Amino acid sequence: MDGLENDDSQFSSFDRRTHTSARTNMQSIKSALLGTYSLVTQIFTPAKQPTGLVPLEGRVAIVTGANIGCGFETARSLAGLGAHVVLACRNSEKGEAAVQAIRSEFPSSQVELQLLDLQSLASIRDFAQAANKKFPKIHLLVNNAGVMVPPFGHTADGFETQFGTNYVGPFYLTLLLLDNIVAAGTPERVARIVNVSSAAYHGGSINFDDLNSEKSYDRLGAYAQSKLANILFSGQLQQLLTARKANVASHALHPGVVNTGLYQHLPQFLQFIERPFANLLFYTAAQGAYSSMYAAASSETEADRGLFYSNCTRTPLDAHATNAATSSALWKATVELIRSKGFQVPAAVASDSSVQ
Repeated sequence: MDGLENDDSQFSSFDRRTHTSARTNMQSIKSALLGTYSLVTQIFTPAKQPTGLVPLEGRVAIVTGANIGCGFETARSLAGLGAHVVLACRNSEKGEAAVQAIRSEFPSSQVELQLLDLQSLASIRDFAQAANKKFPKIHLLVNNAGVMVPPFGHTADGFETQFGTNYVGPFYLTLLLLDNIVAAGTPERVARIVNVSSAAYHGGSINFDDLNSEKSYDRLGAYAQSKLANILFSGQLQQLLTARKANVASHALHPGVVNTGLYQHLPQFLQFIERPFANLLFYTAAQGAYSSMYAAASSETEADRGLFYSNCTRTPLDAHATNAATSSALWKATVELIRSKGFQVPAAVASDSSVQ
């Protein structure tokens, strides 16, 4: 959920419009209330450390947005368990600093930086080509990077910033790496795909008439849509993998309300409320990585398929996050959007018809 440099310079097209509608205003209100509820619940629920973590020697893990926050802590923990960790970051200087920090703590660790900008389909394609060539088997993919409630803007390919970065980018990356992920799974030990979502999904809905929020844009509503899309994709992907009898688990999770740089684009009045309490009430970045580690590396989740975790606990999803018609339609719409930008989607996963 973090990992991108959250400043206005990241937006390929920046527009200070704040155009809203009754629908998006309602989404924003719901998201704000749900965020408050999540924080209140978190205050009375201590962060659970992941249990059952197993050695990862000989296994390759890719973590997006691994230079800061929860992504860095996830990469650090995976390296500590012995995995060969690829830090997939958009900033080379910060990425190298993260690599060096992990190597300093774990001198024998295998960690490396590969540049990846989830706001660019070309960057995703180039990253996947290099990763697939270097690693015939990819055992773990943690789709962690993301942005939260920025001003209206576009990715390099014209997607609304949050929809493109938080959802379309990870969707495309996962499908391009999927053959090598499938190759890594065995009946004895599955490969795993972990999509970092958010409890904000509760207030989200997929607006098929305006996926890119061109007609109306609400920051919290667009964020909630992108996080709901993560979960719908994760579940639909698991159905496809299960239909193919692939030894791969696809999970999504809520990391908690975490004290990272994601909140800098909140409205000023919310930042005024957030800042004094963040250090006291929010999870640390290390705690925010707990559920990612539980989903990615615990023996307790080895048999799980297509689940959602919160605070290292299997958590039921709302009905709208498991709707088969919505997830299928979103998959097809996303493939069409990517193709409309001149990029290829592997034919074997371009349609989810195999999961029917």
